[in-house]
Amino acid sequence: MTCIVGIRTKDRVLIGGDSAGTDDTFGQRIRIDTKVFRINDFVIGYTTSYRMGQILRYELKLPKVTGEIFKYMVTKFIPAVRDCLRKGGYLITHEDTNQEEASEFLVGYKNRLFIIGEDLQVGESFENYEASGCGEEYAMGALASEFQHKDPLKRIENALRASEKFSAGVARPFRILNTKNKKELFIE
Repeated sequence: MTCIVGIRTKDRVLIGGDSAGTDDTFGQRIRIDTKVFRINDFVIGYTTSYRMGQILRYELKLPKVTGEIFKYMVTKFIPAVRDCLRKGGYLITHEDTNQEEASEFLVGYKNRLFIIGEDLQVGESFENYEASGCGEEYAMGALASEFQHKDPLKRIENALRASEKFSAGVARPFRILNTKNKKELFIE
């Protein structure tokens, strides 16, 4: 299920997502609860589990941002996420390896775009865009082919439309948030 798309510009990050709730047999419901939300100065877009997203959205308490942001993400943000998901009953610990696992999600802060892996590692791409979910490949292709397009909102919309066209797990409406202001773009 899902396509989450992020674009980094000089002064902000935009993250957009679809509204499909899809099960393993491709049964689908269009959900009102959004996969893209704001916590303080962060914009988060998640994939795979609505439960994980709900825990993050309503229970995650982030420490104040201090120092270099990548270090903050690794040493403060991720431990807060780990604790939050564990308390919410979502963090999976594999008995044989003792490794923890969650679902992948994107995080925007000011003009930095991070992808948080299933193992809760923090990634940041040289590209100014990232995508996640079952529509990821279609979105990444659309984003790569539109690198010259100047309007980041249009790029996200086009990437989500490409994912919707080719993936059974992606559907409108699309929601797009950014780190610079509180506005939400809603695309039916």
